[in-house]
Amino acid sequence: MLIGSVIGIELIRAMRVMLVHDRAIDQVSPALVAHQYNVVGTCSPDDELIVQAGHLRPDLIVLDVSVPSTQLLDQLHLIGEELPLPIVMFTDDADSGAIRRAIAAGVSAYIVDGLYVNRLGAVLNVALARFQEMQSLRGELESTRRSLNDRKKIDRAKGILMQRRGISEDAAYHSLRKLAMERNQKIGEVADSVISAAALLG
Repeated sequence: MLIGSVIGIELIRAMRVMLVHDRAIDQVSPALVAHQYNVVGTCSPDDELIVQAGHLRPDLIVLDVSVPSTQLLDQLHLIGEELPLPIVMFTDDADSGAIRRAIAAGVSAYIVDGLYVNRLGAVLNVALARFQEMQSLRGELESTRRSLNDRKKIDRAKGILMQRRGISEDAAYHSLRKLAMERNQKIGEVADSVISAAALLG
């Protein structure tokens, strides 16, 4: 689903932007302002960006850097882990290795052919849509991982009940479900309790 269909264009234009640049002349801020984005802070690539992002609470990070350093990419990776945000990078570095490292660090859009004011809105909108899609995929992956982990715990808990009570697999599962309903817990949480209790009792 495109970002524009999720939130209105006026809301997109009001987004808070943290700008990171190392140019002698800042051409990005005027372009962002012209598109009605709210530039809440301007930083150097050498700044502690995770600290700045935590303080400024931007909705979007835009970088205009000649060559993204390893230190900068490490900081972006940290932001991606602690404060996931869409990140757009304008740069002169067209090296394929640099592009791969930037994408791995969480950059949503990597632009190497310069800043064109008339394209800025479209570039940012695409980056926002891509970020939302990636976050959705990560959420689905994490949900799948949790489900698989719960399934393993449930199977282990069933095995414990089958062995200790001498009951069938179906009976063990129904016992777990009954406990979950009585305790108003998820069956995975009950399985955890059974496994922990078995470990204590030996």
